[in-house]
Amino acid sequence: MLLIRVLGVKGGVGKTAISLYLSKQLSLNGKCLLIDLDNLSYGSLFLGHDKIGLYDEIRNGDELFTNSLQKINEIYVLKVFSDPFIRTKISKNEKFLLSKRINELLNKGWDFIIIDTPSVVNEDDIVFSINADKIANIFIADPMSAKLTINFFFNKYKHSYMNILILNLIPPVKKSIEEYEKILRQYENLFDILVLETFEEGLYLYKPSKVSNFESKNLNKLVEAIIRRQKIIVIPS
Repeated sequence: MLLIRVLGVKGGVGKTAISLYLSKQLSLNGKCLLIDLDNLSYGSLFLGHDKIGLYDEIRNGDELFTNSLQKINEIYVLKVFSDPFIRTKISKNEKFLLSKRINELLNKGWDFIIIDTPSVVNEDDIVFSINADKIANIFIADPMSAKLTINFFFNKYKHSYMNILILNLIPPVKKSIEEYEKILRQYENLFDILVLETFEEGLYLYKPSKVSNFESKNLNKLVEAIIRRQKIIVIPS
């Protein structure tokens, strides 16, 4: 089982969109669970998961995972929060219970688990108490937040099974691609996989379904490299 944490220090850099895309592509290669830890549960809602989250199931004394865990096409989606404001108010004991129940779910034969996180998670966030033998960190940044993103996360998590940097939302013109490729390659010795991704409108309108025609060549190369544990640099052609 490979646990993939999708991380970033800034909102609007594409964490949820990329989490959804990777979930769909990885589900073609094994049993995939998407854990939606975002305050707004945007990924869950985008997929049509409008039932309550795990936090509410625990508080209500409901049977766990009956509503919070949904299978949508080939992706299993665990929605954690229903209320966008509750995440910052939960107690240490509630955090412990949430992470305990999520870790129990991890033992259900998944091949891939993707965690979509909110911006600027702190060190005691639930995401870091969800455990697996193999953890890949995907750090997503736009050009303005790349250095901050790396400084915020990298020193603590550099010894993970795999570390990936996606420099996203690059203007799709040759001059910009060449400029940001130079920036990206500065981190070649720090990361297993480096990806330069231009702004793709289809990615932000993307819904993982059997009828979706959108394909990202760069993100497909990323998926292949993750599965093979291959060190690569992906640059738009």
